[in-house]
Amino acid sequence: MDIFKKSEFLKLADIHEPHCVSIYIHTERSGGEEARYKNKTRLKNQLKEAAQQLQGFGLNKSEIENYLKPANDLIDLDNSFWSKQSDSLALFLYKDKMEYYSLP
Repeated sequence: MDIFKKSEFLKLADIHEPHCVSIYIHTERSGGEEARYKNKTRLKNQLKEAAQQLQGFGLNKSEIENYLKPANDLIDLDNSFWSKQSDSLALFLYKDKMEYYSLP
């Protein structure tokens, strides 16, 4: 996982798609089971909110599931992903891509 750099910000700022989703969550640094559970729960909650907003923009359930799939897949990743978090996690979804960064 890369630290968010200015060059990445500029790349993302240059994306002009009809639907772009940005999710920022506080993450626990501790690698324990409770911390992983909290981190996953925060991401699930933000994805539910993103799904509601995408529905408001006229996307149907199937389109929303496909759009958010890369972020939903993070929830099921093994513990090594969730154990290596810093203070925050930033996710950016657009078109058929997702970028994510650990933020101090």
